[in-house]
Amino acid sequence: NLMTDRRHPNEVLVGLNLRDRRVFDMHRIDLETGAVVRDTRNPGDVLEWVTDADFDIRAAVARDNADGSTILRVRDSRAGAFRDLVRWPFGETGEVFSFTKDGREIVAASSLGSDTTRLVRLSVKDGRESAELARNAESDVWSVMINPDSYEVEAVAFNVQRVRWEALAAGVKDDLAAVAGLCPGDFAVVDRDRADDVWIAAFTRDDGPVAWYAYRRGTRKAELL
Repeated sequence: NLMTDRRHPNEVLVGLNLRDRRVFDMHRIDLETGAVVRDTRNPGDVLEWVTDADFDIRAAVARDNADGSTILRVRDSRAGAFRDLVRWPFGETGEVFSFTKDGREIVAASSLGSDTTRLVRLSVKDGRESAELARNAESDVWSVMINPDSYEVEAVAFNVQRVRWEALAAGVKDDLAAVAGLCPGDFAVVDRDRADDVWIAAFTRDDGPVAWYAYRRGTRKAELL
């Protein structure tokens, strides 16, 4: 498990099983000095960690092997104690994508109260849904596009026969339409430059390998990589 952050270019978070061969704790590595410090201890059931805008691990997704449920845990600071926030029972689905920039909410997909997963914001204080961002009666949330600087949820994709993106922020609507016309496959924006002028889009096709494009937002033109 390797985590990076564009605002902290000299640090990485990586899972290492130094304490116990069976468990991977998260360690913070200083790339300038080489110092390795254990950042977060894994109690043994954590499957995924989530950092906030300050590159602090503030959430964990764990699996309860006794009943098969999925647990979302949060803490208020890097040094704080984790507490259970939301539990998705066996048969329900929960997926965590990101904190909001202020760290007060979590963007997640949840099937609670629905036949399909809905894109929602959850309060870090009590786990309640503060907003429903998107839903589709025929499909779970397939993917989301979150701005790496503002943490705004810009778009969501659902897969009903084909993957279709829906813009949730007006600023990306025309760009998503332009990218969709580059190739007949289903795409995802997998990276973007620091100025947010160039997107890297990957297209999955049924008649060939993945096609990678560098899309330039200013001209709405792209280069096949």
